[in-house]
Amino acid sequence: MNTFVISSLIGACSSSLASSLVIIQLCLLKYKDLSNRLLLVLMPIDLAMSIGQIFMLLPINTETCLVFMWLITIARDLHRCFVLLISIVMFLIIVKSKLISTKYLLFYWAFCISLTIIKLTILFSKAEIYIYNDLCLFDPNTSKIGVAIIYTDEIAPDIIIFLIIVYLNNKIRLKLISEAKDCNIQSANKRFFAKRLIGYGLIFSLFFVPSCIFLILYVMHVLTDRILVSNLILEIYSWYPLFNTMIYGCTKSFKKNLFNFLIPSPDFDSQEEVLNLLREENFLRPRFYLDIMGISDSVNIQEINNSYS
Repeated sequence: MNTFVISSLIGACSSSLASSLVIIQLCLLKYKDLSNRLLLVLMPIDLAMSIGQIFMLLPINTETCLVFMWLITIARDLHRCFVLLISIVMFLIIVKSKLISTKYLLFYWAFCISLTIIKLTILFSKAEIYIYNDLCLFDPNTSKIGVAIIYTDEIAPDIIIFLIIVYLNNKIRLKLISEAKDCNIQSANKRFFAKRLIGYGLIFSLFFVPSCIFLILYVMHVLTDRILVSNLILEIYSWYPLFNTMIYGCTKSFKKNLFNFLIPSPDFDSQEEVLNLLREENFLRPRFYLDIMGISDSVNIQEINNSYS
């Protein structure tokens, strides 16, 4: 095994383990808000991508190579679509204050899945699968126009999705900054929602865009070593899901993540300010009634938690 294969294998195994742990943690949550439900769909896609990478790096025969090439390509395309969907949902909820409709979701996924299946059928219909230097590779066995279409299909979606994500995230950022001084529950809700999900678009940009650059350089004959390009892209796909799970872990503590530095949140000087805010939004009973009944705020908060569990 060369250095690239060993490094990619470590990344794929680490990504598989991390994705599995996050899936288990999400399943154990009693209350799953929209952000957790979205992640519960995203993480199995990442897990499928990681498992496919392992078998691509430890090929048994050409048949298994073909199966896991299909798996990786489907998982990667669905991941692209889902990261874009996350940005769209965030934009609708935070900027437009709207919820995405079930009808739109069904249409979106039907379109994405159909497009992926058609592309894979055309791509692998004439392709020759072979193993070289412990790597599963394929030769499209088509004309120059066909090869150009294949590379365009590999490069164009990532660039388009990247540009859309940048545009939507900028709109989201400006909206949150404009509401930074508001201390109402709706504004706080938007910030928590954005904090949990906005990092996935950034990680997509950091990992998928370089893979596009490598492909563009290869198409332009700046990089001529096909094995090197394949190794570099495989390296990116192997480590990418691990960083996705790290984003989930980093957002567990709101005051200790990069989001809070990029889009500052209003700070509360004391616990009493937080309690007053909850009372103003009718989440807690007024302090006056609690004093009459001799009930503390902790008991009041516990009642709220029980009502939502």
